[in-house]
Amino acid sequence: MGFYGKLWCGGVTEAKDVVYYSVLLDGDDWTGTGTGSGYIDLKTVWGTDEIVAIAPFYGQLIIFGKNNIAVYDNPHAGGTLALNEVIKGIGCVSRDTVQAIADDLVFLSETGLRSFARTAEKDKLPMQEMSLPITDTLIRNISQSTNVKSVYVENEGIYIMSFVDKNINYVFDFKHRTPLNTPRITTWSFNLDREPASMAYTELYSGLLVGQKDGSIAGYEGYFDTDLAWDSGVSYTNFAFTSDITSTWIPLGQTMSAALLKNMILVLEGGSGAVLYLKWYKDFGMTPSDITSINLRPATTGSTSLWGASTSRYGTTVVAHTHDAALHPSNSLYSPIYGLQEYRTPLTGSAKHLKISMAIESNGYDASIQDLSLLHKEGKIR
Repeated sequence: MGFYGKLWCGGVTEAKDVVYYSVLLDGDDWTGTGTGSGYIDLKTVWGTDEIVAIAPFYGQLIIFGKNNIAVYDNPHAGGTLALNEVIKGIGCVSRDTVQAIADDLVFLSETGLRSFARTAEKDKLPMQEMSLPITDTLIRNISQSTNVKSVYVENEGIYIMSFVDKNINYVFDFKHRTPLNTPRITTWSFNLDREPASMAYTELYSGLLVGQKDGSIAGYEGYFDTDLAWDSGVSYTNFAFTSDITSTWIPLGQTMSAALLKNMILVLEGGSGAVLYLKWYKDFGMTPSDITSINLRPATTGSTSLWGASTSRYGTTVVAHTHDAALHPSNSLYSPIYGLQEYRTPLTGSAKHLKISMAIESNGYDASIQDLSLLHKEGKIR
């Protein structure tokens, strides 16, 4: 790492628990002949561990081990480094998962994605878990591979994390948080070895550059991937893709009795012309219900109205004069509601816990779930 006027290096094979730093403003001098070079031996700080990553954080030096984290003060002043804090039992599994996000430092630990969050006094570093909905899945992925890359796309407010060997990619949306103040998470996979193997945020090509596993370089825009066309003959077309959304297990408020399922009320914005496929799981079971299809048909423009339109109850012709809503929107007496729309679907059976799974095919229109309510009543004790 290059920061605080020095180069910092740790985790080398010969001494995996030692951090070396160069002379101030002279990255070629590590020998101590200049002023300010030296090393930090962490054996006496955290015991047996090895360095995975080094990062700057608000005037401090953060050293990530596999199982511990050491925080040092005064890294910019040679010879006055001072240990501030040792966080034991939590470390970083991959160097390339560490990213600075606003006033946080995000990294992947053995138990999920975490970040440092400052208190008002900025003197301690309490940690917040950012991946609660997928913690079990991340733990399983980490046990199979620690070849993990990441990038923070600042203009989008998203942290992208790629398990390269498994073709599993997570996108954490820090602009749209859950009620628990954690980022909303989506999962992506790619065909034909196009999954990200390295990523960088840059001012070029809309911000994000991706080195793909097959050796290509790509940028991402719209809802299709586009090779950076050094070959002017390369072109791609938008294709629809399916988004799968699954809730956590939802307790229905009963401890001794199962709830009789009645209806689900879903409030959606957008999704014009798409079909939402809904299924649900009961009481931690692995077998879902039959799939229910819901056609999403909200109004998409501000000129649509019932008066004079082909679907108007008054007909398309009045006294030999056509009132076309597209041509005469000011003459319309009846207009649809734009934006949010409510959809109802019946649920069947009984359960104490319910998990909702939805799939929607994107065709270029945004779709956003705004609210979801489950109607049920108390059933028999079981």
